[in-house]
Amino acid sequence: MDKDNKTKAAVKQLRARLMAQVKKLKGLKDRRQALLDENRELTIAIAKKRGETLHVKKPTGFRASGTAPSYSYASRKQRTSVHMDKIKAKKAEEDKAKAKQKAREQRAFGGGGVKAAASGPGSPLAAASPAKKRFTLNRTSSSGSKSGAGTFPTASSLMAAASPAKKRLTLNRTSSGAGGGGLLTEKKKIGGRYFPPGLKGGVKEGEEEEDGDRKMPHNPDLIPPPMDAPAAAIPPPAPKRPSLVKIPSVRGEEEEVMKLMQTTETKLINLTGFNMSKMKLEEIARLHLSGGLMSKEEFQNFKKTSVQEDSNAKDIDELFVEAEGVLPVFKQTMRNIVEAVSLSPDDLVTVDGTALHSGETVLTFAPLKGAKRAKQKMKDDYEGKHLCLLDLVRCSIIVETEEQIAGVLQKLLDIGILVRLKNRFATPLPTGMRDCLLNVKVDGHVAEVQVHQANVFEEKHTMHIYYEFFREMFPNGADSYEELMRQWGKGF
Repeated sequence: MDKDNKTKAAVKQLRARLMAQVKKLKGLKDRRQALLDENRELTIAIAKKRGETLHVKKPTGFRASGTAPSYSYASRKQRTSVHMDKIKAKKAEEDKAKAKQKAREQRAFGGGGVKAAASGPGSPLAAASPAKKRFTLNRTSSSGSKSGAGTFPTASSLMAAASPAKKRLTLNRTSSGAGGGGLLTEKKKIGGRYFPPGLKGGVKEGEEEEDGDRKMPHNPDLIPPPMDAPAAAIPPPAPKRPSLVKIPSVRGEEEEVMKLMQTTETKLINLTGFNMSKMKLEEIARLHLSGGLMSKEEFQNFKKTSVQEDSNAKDIDELFVEAEGVLPVFKQTMRNIVEAVSLSPDDLVTVDGTALHSGETVLTFAPLKGAKRAKQKMKDDYEGKHLCLLDLVRCSIIVETEEQIAGVLQKLLDIGILVRLKNRFATPLPTGMRDCLLNVKVDGHVAEVQVHQANVFEEKHTMHIYYEFFREMFPNGADSYEELMRQWGKGF
């Protein structure tokens, strides 16, 4: 009864955990819906401020309480119009920037007449274009300090720059590479005057004045701009577009919770089935195996050998030949054992007067173990030792009463062929399964015999389904049912 109470408590605890996961998922959905509603309200407010028209989709059928209708632009045509307005606004800003740049160039070159000459096909600027070099005119401000956007070169320097016949370079060249605009240091004629490498444009090397965001050499030949030069129009900064509320994604959390719920529900269903099957096995043991015969001292576990000690097989193939040769003697010996306890080897096994669905007989001989399975077991369990295989030849005996089980065991002990006994009727498995695993030696070959109780054998197929489900979680097994339940509780 204590075990039944523990089982019920474990199932109740698992149900409570499952309900907690469901509640958590519902909370996530409510949170997501609240954020969606907040985002829609903000979308409507922004649309009204911009003069845009939004269309409210009418909900179809019934709608859960607390949910808001969705919103979208009225038509594809309007959405396209809004998109085109954005493109036009962007293009207008680009045109304004180009016009501003053009105005600066016109002021710098005195109205644009010299610009065409300086950038023509025979000009130094055009010749320097393929080499990816950047040429800058010497400029200065009217105050002799930092110069602004409206400075003018001298007439002699501009004419020298625009003349195709003269190959003399009259502009200071700066590199567009990694040097960041370092000036040439060789001797050049600038503005009608020659300067040594250490002196450029009236300023010693390293003494440069800033022009906006560029450093320009000081040249006394340059003249200041006229006082009535128009100032460049500075456009006001574009207003920042209000941002919508960012809805945090809960899809990943939902999927994780749903996966956890499905896994938990599957475990709960299998655990419930496992507990029901185990309780049924306990009831069968109480009705059919409570006589105490399986607790007798002579029926306790023992082992005389765990290998084919009398075999001369050099490899697994020779061991199969031996097994096939001893099979007829083994079959006759086991038939004699069954008949000695007043049972017919070929009778169908019945439970409450009904034959088993598998059609098992009292004595059933299995074919020789498959070679592939035997080699795999030899490799995994016995480190490649073929003489450790004790189940190439095997059979099962299924009886109805505890007295018949004790009779089979006693007969095997009397004739002296029993070399190994594992009595799991006396010490059941954590799953509740009970049987006897025996090894007998016939003509020097060790074979396997399994002894089952009919009711337990019938329930074995149901229990095996749940056992296979949980076996991967606990490959090392458990010493007791309580330990198994404790470990499973952690998995939920």
